[in-house]
Amino acid sequence: MLLATTQALARTQTELSGLRFAHHGTMHRHCEPGKFNAGKHAAVAMRMRLAEFEEWRLQQFLPTEAANDLPSLPGAA
Repeated sequence: MLLATTQALARTQTELSGLRFAHHGTMHRHCEPGKFNAGKHAAVAMRMRLAEFEEWRLQQFLPTEAANDLPSLPGAA
């Protein structure tokens, strides 16, 4: 379960970084008439929101403490 979760999280984070790059790549087109596509921008923004939610959801399955953590350092995993 942990290996599958971390692999899915890595894929989601890779997708999210690509979407952020695409989102920021369209920012300069806002000022140029005829070069900005609001529909595509909205679609990328929605995919970013879904990927961010998926990242948060997968992180909830990761452990916060390891078996070898010291009692004085809770959540060191």
